[in-house]
Amino acid sequence: MEKSEPITIKHYSSNGSDPEQNGKLGIDIVTQHVEARKATRREHELSIKDTIRLYRKAIGFSLIFSTAIIMEGYDLSLLGSLYGYPALAGQIIGLLINGWMSERFGYRMTMILTQVVMVISIFIPFFAPNIQTILAGYIILGLPWGVFQTLSVTYASEVAPVVLRPYLTTYGRLDAARRALLRLTSSNSGVDYDADEQVALIKFTNEMEMKNQKGINYWHCFQGVDSRRTEIACISYLAQTLCGSALMGFSVQFYQPAGLSTENSFNFNIGQSAMGAVGTILSWFIMGYFGRQTIYLAGMAGLFLLLILVGALDFADPANKGPSLAIGSLLLIYTMWYDLTIGPICYALVAEIPSTRHKFKTVVMARSLGNCFGFMNNALMPNFLGVKSWNWGAKTGLFWAAFCLIFLIWAWFRLPEPKGRTFAELDVLFERRVPARKFTETAVDEFDDGHGVH
Repeated sequence: MEKSEPITIKHYSSNGSDPEQNGKLGIDIVTQHVEARKATRREHELSIKDTIRLYRKAIGFSLIFSTAIIMEGYDLSLLGSLYGYPALAGQIIGLLINGWMSERFGYRMTMILTQVVMVISIFIPFFAPNIQTILAGYIILGLPWGVFQTLSVTYASEVAPVVLRPYLTTYGRLDAARRALLRLTSSNSGVDYDADEQVALIKFTNEMEMKNQKGINYWHCFQGVDSRRTEIACISYLAQTLCGSALMGFSVQFYQPAGLSTENSFNFNIGQSAMGAVGTILSWFIMGYFGRQTIYLAGMAGLFLLLILVGALDFADPANKGPSLAIGSLLLIYTMWYDLTIGPICYALVAEIPSTRHKFKTVVMARSLGNCFGFMNNALMPNFLGVKSWNWGAKTGLFWAAFCLIFLIWAWFRLPEPKGRTFAELDVLFERRVPARKFTETAVDEFDDGHGVH
């Protein structure tokens, strides 16, 4: 294997010799295809080690953006436990605003503006004299929370190369895109890289999508081949909400009837969170070796079996404390398996499946759909588990197991494998309506004028 040459950056003349103006690169279509092909080959050949060396700035920026999600999750968990969930409407509005705002102002300015709104708005519930003001404050706070929910996912998918997309999960003028690429890469990495070739690939992908798509409004996400991509993104993301994840927070309810003290039940609950964290960290590694579809299918099958066991154990004699202890323990395993598979893989899928021109709006719709069904979960779970309500107890697991089975069947026939594909290659596969089960084995030449697939 040849030693990688240091990073090299080409510069186009900024004088009158540039045949295109207004920031467009002066390259003809032949040169563009040659450079885009080189960029594609380079992305496929990059190892994880070299990618981290070259894109460490992009990784850092993605992690910084992701801290907004941590804050959003903390705020919703803490404040929601005190007052309920009045911020949902604001979040959905914020999601819809982000679909327009990020395209209009870019990631950086959108993040800055929403952080300012967040800082100002937090004073409303803090100084609220009555419940009406708290409600208004929560709805306003939901606006930036909704933006945070999708901004980091789309940002990571845009700045990360093929090999790093699952770990981190517009372009604007092309000269601005080249400057952004230089800020996101490390010139002293020792890894061969050409920013102009990468820009050529961006330009090629965008032009190919413009040729095959009618527009970039929300309704265009449901037209032609994009309707399939919208379906996959939305349903794969919806699985997070309807796969029984709502049960994870109720393991304590089964430990206490098993005879555990309140203190020990609480300790088990802390252990559940720790197991979830371990599962999430392990997911970073398995996504580098296994395909998204494989992880999704294995994850959903595992959750289905665990929920069947949870529901079946609830038919045992209530006087026997063993089944209650087993149910609580199975929910611990469920949490780790969920955070190892379905939990993180949905974020990778929802960022990779949409076309680059529809990504913002598709992610927004997927997250909005998840939020709406999350609200349904919040309404159903107290009734399912309440002794004075439906009182299903652990039999609720059978209800969610049915949804897991539906998602499992759907994924087998409809969920394609995007692992290792550039966005241009995915565009060709969807345009040619390649069946989901054949995505992996199909060879793609996106630079063929006929967009050949083999």
